[in-house]
Amino acid sequence: MLSRKQNQHAGWRWIVVVAAAALLLCVSTTRAQLLQCDDVSNSAKKNCGYDGISQDECLDKGCCWDVINPDPKQIPWCYYGRDAQPGTVTCSPLKLRNNCGFIGMNQSQCEQVGCCWSEVSPNPNNLPWCFYAQPQVQGYSVSSMTKTASGLSGVLQLLDGGTPNLFGPDLPTLRLDVWMETNDRVRVRVSDPTLQRWQVPSEVFPHTDATTAASSPAYAFSYTENPFGFAVQRLSDNSVLFNTTPSSSGLFNGLVFKDQFLEISSSMPQNATVYGLGESTMSAGLKLDTNFYTYTLWNRDTAAAAADQNLYGSHPFYMEMRDGAMHGVLLMNSNGMDVVLQPGGITYRVIGGLLDFYFFTGPSPADVVQQYQELIGLPRFPPYWSFGFHQSKYGYPNVGYVEEVVANYSAAGIPLDTIWSDIDYMDQHLDFTFDPVNYPVAEMKSFADQLHQNGQQYVVIVDPGIGIRSPGEYPSYDRLISTGTYIQDQNGNPFQGCVWPGPTSFPDFWHPNATAYWENEISLFLQQVPFDGLWIDMNEISNAFCTGECSTSQCNPPPDSISELQQIADEWHSERNALPSSHPSSVSRRGFGYAAVPNYTDPPYPINNGGNQDPLNVKTLDMDDQHYGGIIEYNAHNLYSLLEAKATMSALEKITNKRPFVLTRSSFVGSGNHTFHWTGDNASQWSDLYWSIVQMLNFQFFGIPMVGADICGFLDDTTVELCSRWIEVGAFYPFSRDHSTLGSANQELYRSDQVAAISRKVLSTRYSLVPYYYSLFFNATTLGKTVMRPLFFEFPQDSNTYGVDRQFMLGSALLFTPVLDQGATSVTGYFPAEMWYDWYTGAPFASSSTGSTVTLQTPIDQINIHVRGGSVIPMQLPGMTLAASRKNNLRVLAALDASGSAMGDMYMDDGVAIDAISGNKYTYVRFMAGKNYFKATVVLNDYEYPTSVVWDQVTVLGVSTTPNQVNCGSSSVPFQYNAGNLTVTLDSQALSLTSSFALSWQ
Repeated sequence: MLSRKQNQHAGWRWIVVVAAAALLLCVSTTRAQLLQCDDVSNSAKKNCGYDGISQDECLDKGCCWDVINPDPKQIPWCYYGRDAQPGTVTCSPLKLRNNCGFIGMNQSQCEQVGCCWSEVSPNPNNLPWCFYAQPQVQGYSVSSMTKTASGLSGVLQLLDGGTPNLFGPDLPTLRLDVWMETNDRVRVRVSDPTLQRWQVPSEVFPHTDATTAASSPAYAFSYTENPFGFAVQRLSDNSVLFNTTPSSSGLFNGLVFKDQFLEISSSMPQNATVYGLGESTMSAGLKLDTNFYTYTLWNRDTAAAAADQNLYGSHPFYMEMRDGAMHGVLLMNSNGMDVVLQPGGITYRVIGGLLDFYFFTGPSPADVVQQYQELIGLPRFPPYWSFGFHQSKYGYPNVGYVEEVVANYSAAGIPLDTIWSDIDYMDQHLDFTFDPVNYPVAEMKSFADQLHQNGQQYVVIVDPGIGIRSPGEYPSYDRLISTGTYIQDQNGNPFQGCVWPGPTSFPDFWHPNATAYWENEISLFLQQVPFDGLWIDMNEISNAFCTGECSTSQCNPPPDSISELQQIADEWHSERNALPSSHPSSVSRRGFGYAAVPNYTDPPYPINNGGNQDPLNVKTLDMDDQHYGGIIEYNAHNLYSLLEAKATMSALEKITNKRPFVLTRSSFVGSGNHTFHWTGDNASQWSDLYWSIVQMLNFQFFGIPMVGADICGFLDDTTVELCSRWIEVGAFYPFSRDHSTLGSANQELYRSDQVAAISRKVLSTRYSLVPYYYSLFFNATTLGKTVMRPLFFEFPQDSNTYGVDRQFMLGSALLFTPVLDQGATSVTGYFPAEMWYDWYTGAPFASSSTGSTVTLQTPIDQINIHVRGGSVIPMQLPGMTLAASRKNNLRVLAALDASGSAMGDMYMDDGVAIDAISGNKYTYVRFMAGKNYFKATVVLNDYEYPTSVVWDQVTVLGVSTTPNQVNCGSSSVPFQYNAGNLTVTLDSQALSLTSSFALSWQ
């Protein structure tokens, strides 16, 4: 539905603008008379501009201009007219402050652009000190609007005066396009009709403009003409999801569109419930801080342990909950941006590209994520072995040591599926090489072969940086140069940075031959040692030891010594404990003002990179470095990791003809379609344990469900207590891996008797649940469902769940309530109104009709797990590896809800086939249970599971009376009944995975 709204007095405003323009065209002195410029004495002149302002810029601001030369008293040339003195502007009250500047702006800079300045100290609500006066920027008006087959197309014209020139001149004319793409998704794009600006290209985001409108849209799109604004409304509840119309309250500007500064705001409820906008380690938790908080999106190499800073990935997608209904908003833009949340609204400040919005109407949280993933691409389906436990460490000295780690896991009886190698294995830290002394190729091949015989896997790290060496010394670098597939500096030469190998160049994955280059390197690498997956790190791009390009003499990567690494860790701790305040009173802004030509190194508006307005090229490339086709790093920086992931996944798939496993640190919108993720360099701190849950949940929203954090922490030395509690949580991450840095104490799970005992317990539980995990991922890959879930995903009508982020659900069936605090032996958890059962005992726990907060006793060796009534969970007897587990018998756990019913499903295939889903080469089973029956129905049976594996047990929780007899078909079968728990033994029935069966009892 499309509509137009005419603002009150809009016609009057248009007449005034036209009249004023006519007056200005007639006689230049008329303007001075209107502004009463001549009535202001030199001593009374107040500065209306800023240092270096031109006459045109001054007049565009509606100010007076008078050159005084000589000027010994430094009287301002650009000044306010008599009735427009700065003291007469109306400044917003506290509750309506709309940030007029940037973090670190000082009073002089603020007042130079005609804004209000008022310091607030103390400032618990993070109010901006520099804020817009009223009335604020009105932006643009609609000069024409045409209905199209798919929506609307219109032209916007800049209103008289535009905006302050602090960040550059406004574009005078804009184009608006609205596409009603699907019944639950509408796209709104604002662009430049005269110039092809940067936008995320089809190679990255394969999406075409819709040609027809949705037939039954669940939304209405409307707009106001003067000043221009638009709104998206959900029809089912008449909720206005996004509204950019400048309001009479003066809270927000109208649309601002400059070459390197785009600003648009939308109203929100005063106490909005918002999620998303990653990637960062958010100390506020899962629910975003809406008290004038700035979320910066710019891919950056920094420790994930540094809270409240932009990290490795950029996901300009948020979800908002209102009265139990949720909607989502994506700004498809790869440029750097700040997104400011404040009471009553959201403001985007973007330093390039277009405003290309997608709105998802929901109305449930699950609907929003499914609609989002339908657009950006469904998640990649992982190989079965990747659901086992993984062990890694930066600092394993040689292959013999790694072999001992694997053997020690086996001796301790702790499951282990995959061992990983960090950069230790490389020769001089060069990609696609093995250290000839400590990791000789012959021994590595033998080691990998032995792992495979044991049903285990081997994964190695590969960074994007290719070390620079003399011709003939390093073939991978020679081929990079000869194929021309490298990123170029502004002079057309191979960009030279500094990473672990020393001087380094980088593949340009925009180049049409780069994928072939990368595939060839991986193929040659695999011929040396048959590894099973690749870990692509440092791909923000990280130029770890330089800011921008640097010479060989300037490149000094730290040596691999514990003392040097400890020094780095100490420096990190110092930085972590001295993060800048939100509003420093005086920070000298880099490059204040704008340039006549684009300034990519130092753009007019400095996003809050690193929480301190770091230059964009800190620890990465220069912003004017060149990719193929004239693409500059300034625009494409956030897309590098996505392109590398696509090339890596494609190469492995083609070379091995198996389902690949690729783990990335950096990510962007749509990365989940090509790769999996871990959350980077956390620390062995209790806060990081808690934050890991928040990060897991956020990446479910972003469409990357296969995600994990470094268990027990990467930086620092862990403790027995922390590692015990961490493995209790980490055992149930979708991706479960222990990893730590060079110089930290070894933390393999077998090194402490207590940790080892707890690990055996929780990993046994995880391994028994892998059929359930695998089925969840099947639904994620085919339907866009989530795997780990916050409580509000399952209980959106219960507002008590909106802030719960110290508990999590696995699918819809299992609720985890871990201990996350040092020294605690009990934990408080929230249980929504539902029937719940204790995982360990099967004992029922019925929450109240409004939900219950419960304190649970939780000894050091336990994590609280509860089964939700109405669920059926497929399981398998655990082994020491998943290859061993797959040979064991299958079991089912059903938990009846208050009405006495339950349902679930199971997906199974060979674990590695690329076309298992697309070729229907799998078995799919549906389960249903009631008060006196259980049914397993094979819906599809195109995978031949080993015939020795059978269903050997079904347990049903919540059976109210003791059965006299249980039948499987017409045969009586053994059973046990204890306090509502019915366990049926099926060994004698020889029921294979491909067999439908039914149980009944009276």
